[in-house]
Amino acid sequence: MARWSLTLLVGLTLQLAIVHAKVEVSATPSVLMASGDRVTVNWSGLHDLQHPGHLVVAYYSPANSHDSDYVGYFDVPHGDAGSLSFAAVNMRADLEFRLVDLGSEAKPIESIATSNVLTFASANEPTGAHLALTDDPSEMRVIWTTAESVDGSMVQWGEQSGVYPSSAVATFATFKIEDLCGYPANASRGWREPGVKNDAVMSSLQPGRRYFYRVGSDSAGFSTERSFVSHPGVGADVETSAFVFGDMGLDADYLTFLRLQKASTKTVQYMIRDIKDSGDVPWFLAHIGDISYARGYAFLWDQFFYQVEPLASTVPYMVCIGNHEWDWPGHGFQPEWYKYGTDSGGECGVPYDTNFNMPGQGANRNMWYSVDYGAIHFVFFSTEHNFTVGSEQYNWLANDLASVNRSLTPWVVVSGHRPMYTSSNDSGIGENIRQELEPLLNKAPHVDLALWGHVHDYERFCGMTNYTCAASDRDATVHAVVGMGGNDYQIPWAGPGYVHTQQDWVVFRSMTYGYTKLFANATSLRMDYVGDGRGEVHDSLLLTK
Repeated sequence: MARWSLTLLVGLTLQLAIVHAKVEVSATPSVLMASGDRVTVNWSGLHDLQHPGHLVVAYYSPANSHDSDYVGYFDVPHGDAGSLSFAAVNMRADLEFRLVDLGSEAKPIESIATSNVLTFASANEPTGAHLALTDDPSEMRVIWTTAESVDGSMVQWGEQSGVYPSSAVATFATFKIEDLCGYPANASRGWREPGVKNDAVMSSLQPGRRYFYRVGSDSAGFSTERSFVSHPGVGADVETSAFVFGDMGLDADYLTFLRLQKASTKTVQYMIRDIKDSGDVPWFLAHIGDISYARGYAFLWDQFFYQVEPLASTVPYMVCIGNHEWDWPGHGFQPEWYKYGTDSGGECGVPYDTNFNMPGQGANRNMWYSVDYGAIHFVFFSTEHNFTVGSEQYNWLANDLASVNRSLTPWVVVSGHRPMYTSSNDSGIGENIRQELEPLLNKAPHVDLALWGHVHDYERFCGMTNYTCAASDRDATVHAVVGMGGNDYQIPWAGPGYVHTQQDWVVFRSMTYGYTKLFANATSLRMDYVGDGRGEVHDSLLLTK
């Protein structure tokens, strides 16, 4: 009986092996020259499969990843054969594709056929370049990623395309899996080697000039040329242009463990349009929390920087931390009145803090900071850290607001991730933020504009204190929620059932994805809300002095 069972088992195994041997998967080209090169995957022999389940082409990098640790997958349509094509991001590792039955909770993932292994020509290709301001208006920081620390890694720049008389050597930063605090970030499913972040500063820049630059090294090669317009200088008479939005995320050709943010692509495209249409106007950009929505899946940070590089490499990309970068049980600020949750997927701010370098001070440089740009004093703080009266962050914010020179920067714009005010059902810790910080914002001379994310819509409120509108928007801080950058998880407006009456303190609200633009000079500050549908302005605020 035992011999018959063994014979039957071996026979079934051989039969499956024969069936699977008829299925083929291949991918071209075998060597990819640059991040974003297109890969074509072909498969055939599916008619020979008996009782196929949920068939997908799964994408693996590195190539030796476990079947369940894919980067993403593509659903396979009915038919014996097929193909697909997509842009592959250089994640500093080889890659392959497998025809996989995704299975179910009761059935493990089964790999049916495997492609040849593909590689990138250079793991040290400079990728994901993004700019940032320093505390010196004559400088511009640039950060990019390579597989390892490369001798001679640098940025080269000049005022003429292709001519780079100036250069600066990069410093390096990275992190290890042990630095992360939870699943999936510190497990094989989410972890990928992050590479090395190269950080270099271009200096002695003249205000409002266009500069051309490239990053890399003689040994590993340089990036394609990019350009930006330098800091316009600080002063009430300086015309100022800025983008502000939150909660954008990313999209990709593949499906993965998390829902991605398809609307984010249009948000990026329309901001690039605005920059091109404006010619040599300097722009400032602020992404106020929930940056990539990687949530512990490291490859999504690479995908994010691939998506935003055409934008972030041409304007300073300033950031503010959100719950999806920081939050984890027992990590950081844990007040008795709120549970911050697991929203970072175990990242606990580590990838965020390594990928960006804002002009704050010390260990909290990326958590709270301020910067003067043209006629605006921009302030960024963290709603994920202790903001209560007497805390380190509170004292910093109080001192910063008290020291603003209104003759130089007549406008003050404050941003944090979670909103102090919202008319949606997701009030969260807004009331705690209001009780602790609203007196600071409305202390004379009051903050002109407070911009918030977290809630994935656009809401503009009157100038107000404690839900009471002032005589005019010039008499109290105007608040707006600008978390409509791309995340399509929409929380309805507050109200019973399908009744969503607009509160008296709400001036305008919309669930259309998009971003805001700020324009300022000595006497006026205008905010335009641009929707992603047609890239048109849906709402405007005008403040005057």
